[in-house]
Amino acid sequence: MVVWWRNLALRCVGILGLAALAGGAQPIARSTTSMVTVALTSPQDGRARNAGDQVRWELRVFVDGGSEGLALIAADLSQGSGNPELFDLPAADGAPAGMEGFDRPSGFANSGQSFTGSGYGGIQVGERGKKNLEQIGGAQNVFGVQGPCFGPTMSVCLGQTVQVEAGIGQSGAGQLVAQGSFTLPEAPGTYVFELSSVLAYTIDQIATPPQPTPISRAQVVAPLSSFSVRVRAPLGDLRPEPVELQAKASSASPRSVAFEEILVPAEGARITQTHTRFRWPAIPGVTGATVLEIVEDDGSLDPFVGGFPVHSQLVSSAEPRAVVKQGLSFGKPYAWRVYEQGALPGPDVRRFETAPLPAEVPSIGVTLGTCAVEPGLTMFGVRGVMTNQKGIVMAVDEAGNVVHFLESPNDRINDVRQMPTGQLLIGKLPETPSGSKGRVVVVTTRGGQTVWASPDLVNDEGGDLYPAHHEAALGPDGDFLFLVRDSRELTVNGSTDRWKGDRIVLLDRQTSELIWSWSTFDHYSLLDDGIDWNTGLPYGPVDWTHANGAVLHSDGDIYFSARNISRVTRIDYPSGNIVYNLGMDMPSGETDFGDGLFSNQHAPQMLSSGNLLLFDNGNLNLPLPLESSAKEIAFDDPRFARTGAWQGGWTSVGSVRPRSFSIEQTTWPS
Repeated sequence: MVVWWRNLALRCVGILGLAALAGGAQPIARSTTSMVTVALTSPQDGRARNAGDQVRWELRVFVDGGSEGLALIAADLSQGSGNPELFDLPAADGAPAGMEGFDRPSGFANSGQSFTGSGYGGIQVGERGKKNLEQIGGAQNVFGVQGPCFGPTMSVCLGQTVQVEAGIGQSGAGQLVAQGSFTLPEAPGTYVFELSSVLAYTIDQIATPPQPTPISRAQVVAPLSSFSVRVRAPLGDLRPEPVELQAKASSASPRSVAFEEILVPAEGARITQTHTRFRWPAIPGVTGATVLEIVEDDGSLDPFVGGFPVHSQLVSSAEPRAVVKQGLSFGKPYAWRVYEQGALPGPDVRRFETAPLPAEVPSIGVTLGTCAVEPGLTMFGVRGVMTNQKGIVMAVDEAGNVVHFLESPNDRINDVRQMPTGQLLIGKLPETPSGSKGRVVVVTTRGGQTVWASPDLVNDEGGDLYPAHHEAALGPDGDFLFLVRDSRELTVNGSTDRWKGDRIVLLDRQTSELIWSWSTFDHYSLLDDGIDWNTGLPYGPVDWTHANGAVLHSDGDIYFSARNISRVTRIDYPSGNIVYNLGMDMPSGETDFGDGLFSNQHAPQMLSSGNLLLFDNGNLNLPLPLESSAKEIAFDDPRFARTGAWQGGWTSVGSVRPRSFSIEQTTWPS
């Protein structure tokens, strides 16, 4: 039986020709059939990505024990016919480790785009701009004799290795056949990539050359034969440049300035930060350094005459912009100008003012330990606790000085963090009339302009709204991840009540579509009910889990904090499966480890070291006295954390007051 590609004769020397050149030796066909499982996978499968991002894929085979391993593999990779945009799929990388005997010159593979190159990574076939890959893969030389060399210099050789390698594809991890990547096109939507026309032969029994090795066509099973990636639409209104920080230069300026150029701060602006960006039109004809100078504004025509500069710095004329971090204070008027170094200042004077700090801003003290301080700013929310009391978002420097604030009248601030765009993702609890949503997640510019707000999410179990609370974060692929209340009417111990649990939701940042969710009702046992430290009674249906944290780590998993049952859960995303439950032992026995380590915790986050950092409220900790502290939990072997086998301990890295808010290190983009 002669084995080779379906249309090999069009592309290279076929096995018929090779058999003749080799003296008529042919592999012997067997009737026994082994099974080959083929899997096409991508780490970006099911994820949302931006146009221009890279997508990786790999093709892997698993050969059963009914043979002596893989002899030949060929497969096509195609784009779905319904994809928003088609493009030329690039060929896969060269033959990976373990598959060298299937590629030229050791084995047999198609010619590539050039006659002398290898087509092991697939041949691009189809209309230009829409090409797919055909016949990815190759074959071992099972003929027992060397194959031919050809070409003008006889440098293109096939089948030079006559010893067949057994066991290919029969290890537990299978065998990587091919891997490649491509760039996502511009058109938004879901792109599907499919495996087809898979052909596989396996080795029946290895023969000693020059005898041919008998092979059989295998039954191919492909449970994972496709993957999909969603390309987002452009950011649109979620633009990185805050619109209220932009202003066009005044046409009345004595200096000739293009109307379209940008001036920051805008003339007469009132800003709420003392670390702030400055930007101005380039001075015509100036190629050297320029001077940025700021003074307190005395209201005169030229406040620089008698004013001493509070800030002065040299700036390259090629980059007419700067970030000022010193010299400014809140509640003062300022004037500024830019001129060529060594020249007399021109007549241009620009003005702005800084707003006074709100009365609600608390005094902030900093206590330094022996360790170095992480550079940058710390951003957090001060939430109002009384009706009509405003919430405030603040950023402080290493010394505890407030350098930025954002007022949110009549709102309590649950959470805040800066997005890569420079905008703020904020969880709010507005004071609203009874019956309205009450809790929202918003994206705002640093000046407070709202560009996105979370929609109403309806609870399928009873029509209640899901109010957002506690956590507002970026999820996988930059979408919005936050916590909402979940409730269900349940009968427990003969009593029917509406139980209040929690749900993690992930919303598409463009469409606000619900992408993924995870509910405590689907993964926790109602047997596990924590004790209210104020009353000594179970929380019960009124406030069962009281989630207060859900963060995505770089390992791709979500870490979820259920305060009232003193539990931190590591969740595999996107399957939703629990990797482990860490915390207090409960009647269900579902807690894997960590009993007595913390109680009523907040703000879990994984560190780059692999350790888990959280705030331990300590309400149920023994022995007395009760104390709240930050705790860093170390796993002796990071691999154990994935399986829930814990052999580590924790280190207390500082004591703080019992009630906490989460903080986040951040820096303002320049």
